Amino acid sequence: MKIFFDYRIFLHQAGGGISRYIINLSKSFNEKNLKNEIIAPIHINRMLKDYSLNLKKNVGFFINRKPLFTSKILDYVNSFSTQLYINKIRPNVYHKTYYGSFPNLKKTTKVVTVHDLIHEKFHEYYGMPENYRPKKKSLEQADKIICVSKTTKEDLLNFYNLDEKKIKVINHGHEHILNLTKKKNLNKKKEILYVGGRGKYKNFKNFVQAFVFNQKLKNEFRIVCFGGGVFNKSEINFFSKNNILDKIRYVEGNDYKLAELYNSSICLVYPSLYEGFGLPIIEAMAIGCPVLASEIKPIIETAGDAVIYFNPKKIEDISQKLEFFLYQNNKNKIIEQGFKKVEKFRWSNCAKETLNFYDA
Repeated sequence: MKIFFDYRIFLHQAGGGISRYIINLSKSFNEKNLKNEIIAPIHINRMLKDYSLNLKKNVGFFINRKPLFTSKILDYVNSFSTQLYINKIRPNVYHKTYYGSFPNLKKTTKVVTVHDLIHEKFHEYYGMPENYRPKKKSLEQADKIICVSKTTKEDLLNFYNLDEKKIKVINHGHEHILNLTKKKNLNKKKEILYVGGRGKYKNFKNFVQAFVFNQKLKNEFRIVCFGGGVFNKSEINFFSKNNILDKIRYVEGNDYKLAELYNSSICLVYPSLYEGFGLPIIEAMAIGCPVLASEIKPIIETAGDAVIYFNPKKIEDISQKLEFFLYQNNKNKIIEQGFKKVEKFRWSNCAKETLNFYDA
């Protein structure tokens, strides 16, 4: 079997959960000696760049960022090159890494993974009408659709008229983060970790307001943010207005740095209003970093009883749950529950289930 992953996500993002999913799926297929290729003729993805170096194989040309007004040109070049390449290798499976039309394919199983329905549920955040359906072409053209959680599948069927028989739920894995750190049981810094984007539905502002609201926390702890880009002017003004410029810092780096932060931080706070799966939650739990998260359906599905929940819309509740956790003496119970929970989320299982679905 020949499996082909396209360029889409690697031209769209420099790194992130979807990139990590595709790369770890490819790694797992390699471990099974399954022929698979990721081809991104021109891309901006640092995770793919590192993976390519580890493979000692050229998967495409990396650029630091897309020059202004070149998105359509770069997409055309990638699309044209991809069509030429698949005409040559004739893959059995074409697994699209992000949404858009499939190329012209014969005798090839077309697959797409749906990670969340954020653009549909929060269309107003993106200036789109209520009937905005950006995945429509991909979903209609796909022979098979993978959803990363049961919640994502339910949301997908609410927004799109699809045959449920061509949809399968396959969860992510966690092993990638364990390979990035040898340190265990460090003396934790008095830092609360936040990972990822901070805008819109991510609800970062409510988390910071909960921190500001609690003088006890503000006096004793700091916030460290990883990823999502440097603080913008609006964020800096907000921190300054609330006198916490010296209490919050931004860190960027690779996955090794992220693993180090999971190891050294006293906890991860995940205040999102919506997620498809919540990969940082299982990454943190796998390393022994306790998690406090929004009490919303997709996170409950992923984390179960292994996190401390709060109402993400109530600043006082976030503050109270943080204080309750940070000042309790025994944090081992929630850590042990996290270790047990992540055992069900393995990339080896993800690869096995995905391969079976390709063949079904």
